[in-house]
Amino acid sequence: MDIGLQADLKGVQGRTQKIRQEWENFVKTGKVQKEDVISAEVLSSWMRCRNKGVDPNKFPDVCLNPEELNERLEANRTLLKVISPFLQAITD
Repeated sequence: MDIGLQADLKGVQGRTQKIRQEWENFVKTGKVQKEDVISAEVLSSWMRCRNKGVDPNKFPDVCLNPEELNERLEANRTLLKVISPFLQAITD
């Protein structure tokens, strides 16, 4: 592996670990220890979820049957058409 790529990977891993630590601390205490690790937007989102009682360890039990899925896709057809190129661009 290229040395520069290894350094980038270590940097990403380190940042991910810091974010994870802040997340775990926030779940326990409702606060972050290092303000510079988590952006204001993300912290605001975490706080909104906490204030609304969202359980961070529980995944939603949403499972649509094929008919419900098709109804939602149809209801949001315009939005999906507009946003699809943007989603594709960020996943490439």
